[in-house]
Amino acid sequence: MAHLVYYVSVGKAHMKRCALILEALLHSHDEIHVTIVYCEGIRYLRRRLSRFKNKIHYRQLPIALNYIFYSNELRVNVMQTQEQLLAYKDDWEKLIAHERHYLMTNEAHFVFSDIEPVAFPAAQQAGVRSAGMGHFTWYTLMMEWFPEESLFLKQAYEQMDQWIALAGHKEPNWGNVGSCTLDWFTGEINIKRVRRMRKKWLQQTGNDRVAFVGLEKDLGNIRLPQTWSNEKTVIVVSSGSVTGNTNVVPIPTFERFPQEFMAACDLAIMRPSWDTIAEAAVTGKPIRVAVQHKLPEERGLREAVKHFGLGETVIIDSTQDIFDLPLKLPVRAGVTATNQLPRVLTLLRYWLFHQPSTGIKTL
Repeated sequence: MAHLVYYVSVGKAHMKRCALILEALLHSHDEIHVTIVYCEGIRYLRRRLSRFKNKIHYRQLPIALNYIFYSNELRVNVMQTQEQLLAYKDDWEKLIAHERHYLMTNEAHFVFSDIEPVAFPAAQQAGVRSAGMGHFTWYTLMMEWFPEESLFLKQAYEQMDQWIALAGHKEPNWGNVGSCTLDWFTGEINIKRVRRMRKKWLQQTGNDRVAFVGLEKDLGNIRLPQTWSNEKTVIVVSSGSVTGNTNVVPIPTFERFPQEFMAACDLAIMRPSWDTIAEAAVTGKPIRVAVQHKLPEERGLREAVKHFGLGETVIIDSTQDIFDLPLKLPVRAGVTATNQLPRVLTLLRYWLFHQPSTGIKTL
């Protein structure tokens, strides 16, 4: 039985990528056992991966990295984020030792991280091969505000063996053994279900088209603007409790195939989240992305939207500004992106089953 230890960072994009990869991997391989090492928000993964509960074990890290925002704002609270980073740094050596001990005593065959930094020094010290994947690393995000305090993160990422760079990244080739770029991926799409949903929505409402609105996080009760209500458009929403429009279709929180809701739309307006941009890229939907320019992750995704010709981007100061955007069709110049999920799985299978470890060390 091959033991894969999968580290997943805080955030919706990381969680959804983890669910997609493990659903496909465990569906096709009975001889894999997975340990998911997480920081918070595990309820989503437990529900999405409930079919494989006998193949998955969950472990929680005691501390994690993330931005800390001001309440109900898009601005980062730099002081609190720095305090969190320093607390993380204070526990760093103890955290590495704890993870190294787990990998060694539980015979891990391979470590995969999206994109928790502790995975890499722990794997190297335990003699286990590792790979990282992401559209950013916590080092490149934190160094913009805290260049000296974040150097230990750079040293951590330098210890990964393989690196998969995703669209939107501004990273060096971290992998000591190899690296590759796999721009976008999402789950498979059932075209028959997509057509059924779209037909049902349009017939029930008498509208002409469908628009996806991605709000990125639950913002409570939100009332859609009257200008949108007059557009003869079904609104598919990704989060929050949206009111003010009888034509709203919410995507269920634990929906296994959210990419099919995107595929049923004509256009998308969203905050920048890698997973929803990937769904639009692979399904060929034109998008209008509302970006807060001071966040490096969002700047990278904005450049990716432009580079791949996925649609248009606008700069906003608050989440409410997204409702000032028009529902007109964005201009998309690029072609439909190839879904790279099969390549991700091919690499992971090879690393897990065929690439030898560095040699398990003894305690």
